[in-house]
This record gives sequence, C-alpha cells and structure tokens, in this order.
Amino acid sequence: MDANIAWQTIPQSAEAAGVSTSTIRRWIARGHLRAYKFGPRAIRIDPADLNGMAEEVNPATFEHVNGGDAL
Repeated sequence: MDANIAWQTIPQSAEAAGVSTSTIRRWIARGHLRAYKFGPRAIRIDPADLNGMAEEVNPATFEHVNGGDAL
C-alpha cells in the first residue's frame, strides 16, 4: 500500500460521494468498493477507489435514469 494515500473514513467517503454511510458500507459488503482495515476496527478507503466508481450518464439512457423527465 502507498504510504502517501490520503485515506478516508467511511463518513468522509460518504460525504465526498454525497451518499449515506450505510450506502458506503453496502458498496463495501457487495464488493463494489475496496476498503482496508488498519488494526482491529479502523476501516479506510482510498479516495481513488471511490472516484473510480463514478460513471458518466449516457444521454440516451438519462430519461430512464431520471424517471422520464429529461432536462
């Protein structure tokens, strides 16, 4: 592991992604987001892994994603 990573806690990652801590924990549990243990309880996330989850929304499918109300 890179010692220069600015590790984030679950609450920090949730705030950065604009989601709840429960969502971050669910992503970790489902294998969508990697997390690392430091000691018996400390869980940390590499911000690059969180940023890597971002996907561009395809304009062709935006109507479906947005519930039918295209901008």
